[in-house]
Amino acid sequence: MVLTAVTVVVSIKVVGVVLVSAMLVIPAAAAAQLSARWQWMLIFAAVMGVGSILMGLSVSFASDVATGPAAVLAATGFFAVATLVGRLVQRRTNASTESVYLMAADGLPRVVEG
Repeated sequence: MVLTAVTVVVSIKVVGVVLVSAMLVIPAAAAAQLSARWQWMLIFAAVMGVGSILMGLSVSFASDVATGPAAVLAATGFFAVATLVGRLVQRRTNASTESVYLMAADGLPRVVEG
């Protein structure tokens, strides 16, 4: 019985560290998907971190689940959306600035914006 209690106490501390680490890393990684400038990354990460906590609290209150994992799942959702948005924006930017080099009849390269 004592061994079980010790295991539970130690595992709660370890899981707490993992959840805190996730809440430090995931919003920053999500913000890095949206901007290359550190000022905007800082703002995006703070907004996503606060949003994750608020969403985790509300889901926890509404459905009677643990708050920490709910907040980490919300942060993971923010990361997934930020990754999709970042890729779409990057794809759009690459398509609008892509140049195609063609050889003209005189042998000189010509740039065609596409």
